[in-house]
Amino acid sequence: MKYIYRKLLILVMILLPLTAFAQSVNYVIRGRDVLAITVYDHPDLNTKVRVSESETITFPLLGEVSVKGLTAVGMEKKLAELLSKGMIVNPQVSVFVEQFKTKKVVLMGEVNKPGKYEWVMDEPTYVADALSNGLGLTKDAGEFLTILRKHEKKQEKLVINLEQLLKKGDMSQNAELQDSDLLYVQRAGYYYIYGEANRPGFYRIEPEMTLIKAMSTAGGPTQLAATEGIRVIRKENGKEKTIRVKLNNPLQQNDEFFADADMSQDIQILDGDVIYLPRSEYFYIYGEVNRPGHYKIEPDLTVIKAISIAGGVNNKASTDRIKITRKTDKKETSLDARLDTVIQGDDVIIVPESFF
Repeated sequence: MKYIYRKLLILVMILLPLTAFAQSVNYVIRGRDVLAITVYDHPDLNTKVRVSESETITFPLLGEVSVKGLTAVGMEKKLAELLSKGMIVNPQVSVFVEQFKTKKVVLMGEVNKPGKYEWVMDEPTYVADALSNGLGLTKDAGEFLTILRKHEKKQEKLVINLEQLLKKGDMSQNAELQDSDLLYVQRAGYYYIYGEANRPGFYRIEPEMTLIKAMSTAGGPTQLAATEGIRVIRKENGKEKTIRVKLNNPLQQNDEFFADADMSQDIQILDGDVIYLPRSEYFYIYGEVNRPGHYKIEPDLTVIKAISIAGGVNNKASTDRIKITRKTDKKETSLDARLDTVIQGDDVIIVPESFF
C-alpha cells in the first residue's frame, strides 16, 4: 500500500503546472521566497515557510536550516539527508517554490494605469516592461521618465529620454529595473502665446523648444507684430518676471520668419511661459513718394529713412517743405520736418509737390 501511495505522490509531482515547474527547476531559492515542504507519510512535518532575508528557514525537528545557493531539488536532498540522521528512515521530501521573491516597482505620473508592479527577481525587467504594464503613456506625458533608486543609503536618480526610447528605438534608454525602483513619467510642459500670432493659444513644449520654434508652431507673427518687442512672462520661485526679447528688425511683407534674427536672443521656453507678441507701431507717408502707405516703425527711424522705405521721392517732390502730423495728448499737431527728424508711432509724413 505504501508503495502505491508513493507512486501516486511521484505522479502528482510530475503533473505540477509546467510554468511553475519550469521556473523552479533551476531557480536558486532566495530570501522572501515562500516554500511548500512535504515529507511523505509525516503530515506533522508538512509546512509552508517564508525564507528569511539571511536565506534560512525554520523546520520542525531541525530548527534553522540554511538554503543559501540551493535550488528546490537541492533543498529536497539537504532536508532528506538531515532528517535521515536518526529521525526518519529513508525520508521522501518534496520542496516547491510557491511564491518567488519579486522585485517591486512603483509606476507613477502620466501613465494610463499607475500602480505597484512585481516581477520574479531573476527575470530581467526593463523600463519598457513597466510602461507596458502601465498601459502606455497618457496624452499629457512629457519627454522624460525619472527613476528614483536607493543605492548604498543614498538616492540615485536616473533620467530616461522617452522620445529616444519609444520613437527612435534607442535601447540605451531602456534601463534595467531594480527592486524598489520608483518610476515617474513627467507631465509635458505647455506654453501660452497671445497677441500678434497667427494662431494664438497654448501649445505643448517639444524637445529643445526655443522662442523661435514656439512662435513658428503658433503660425509665426502676423504682419502687425513687433518682433523687436517680444515679452516672455515667466514664474520663478513663485514670482513673476518679464523677459524682453528683441529677435530682429521689424519684418516687412514677404520676409521669411526671423531671417535676420539675433540667435543669442532665441531663449529656451519653459513650462508655463507666456509669450506676448505686441503690435508694431506704424508711420504713414503720403504725397510725392513712389510707394505711399503705412510702414512699421524701426528703431531711430528718421524722415530720410522713412522716405527710403517708401521707395524714395518722385521727380515732383519737394524735400524742404515736408510736414509731419503727430498726435500729442489726443490732439493733432502739424510739424515742420527736416530729413533727420525722428519719426514716432502714428506719425503722418506728407511730402509735398514742388512749386517749380
